[in-house]
Amino acid sequence: MLDSFCQVNDHLTIDSSLDSILKTQICTEFQFFHCIEDCKIKLNSDTLVIKFLNQTTSTYDDIKIKIFRSKISIDYQTLYPVLDPDGKKFWIPQDEKVILNSDDFRIGREIKGILIVKFQEIYLAKNGTKQETNKIEFKGQFKSIIK
Repeated sequence: MLDSFCQVNDHLTIDSSLDSILKTQICTEFQFFHCIEDCKIKLNSDTLVIKFLNQTTSTYDDIKIKIFRSKISIDYQTLYPVLDPDGKKFWIPQDEKVILNSDDFRIGREIKGILIVKFQEIYLAKNGTKQETNKIEFKGQFKSIIK
């Protein structure tokens, strides 16, 4: 039902001057201010997959970026208590921007980048009603080695 919301965009930008990035820090104020400091990058055939994961006792954020031929798709998941546990939540990326230091995707190469993305949370109740709930924004920088 919500598949029509998922999209692939041409928002990948290359900027070779990102050498000053020293660590991963992707931050949000959703629920409370916190940052994701874990970044893993894999090359799956001809698709680069960048994954950010934050899992603590009070937060869970999972962002996955897929890059194929300069086109990006971004997925997000989080967990928190809801009033209707039988419903489903979906997060639709809006206003996303991904900037990388290179488009030379090879195993062992260091990738540095900037991520700015807003997600619109869509709540689908068990009775079929759809509601836009939270807007969740992440901003920050990252670096990792392609595995």
